[in-house]
Amino acid sequence: PSIVMGPPCIVPGGSSESLDLGAAIVTSRIALYPRTSISVVDVRDVSRAHLEAVLRDEADGRRFVLAAESPFFVELATCLLDEYGEDYDMGPREMGWLLCFTGALFDGGMKHHLNTWNKRIEYDGCEATELLGIKYIKHDRMMLDMTSALIETGLIE
Repeated sequence: PSIVMGPPCIVPGGSSESLDLGAAIVTSRIALYPRTSISVVDVRDVSRAHLEAVLRDEADGRRFVLAAESPFFVELATCLLDEYGEDYDMGPREMGWLLCFTGALFDGGMKHHLNTWNKRIEYDGCEATELLGIKYIKHDRMMLDMTSALIETGLIE
């Protein structure tokens, strides 16, 4: 249920929703953020969980929810301001409820945001911590590392 983010392994011509979202946050392609949360997990935690699941007998045949935390969308951007705020015009701003309500009359995606307005929808990833030893990377470190990688690889300028 989580979006996988973090520093990418770049494949020439490759793309993903996660990379697109990260780039959109840094380059201000998102004008206003709805007051809804999104469950996130770092790609390095996903890789580690796969490896640990293969190595541990107690994980045989089991499925694990990988979910580090559920920040509000605007928190994904505000954690980048100190490091990248001078170089990128992020200026994260939250959308007002009334605008979301009006948009929900015409757009199904906006209706979802309205229905989850100001709620942190969280998933329990504790089993992966307990059985696989996963210590989740927090969203601020995940976003900083992802942004650095996007800049280094030229995916954002």
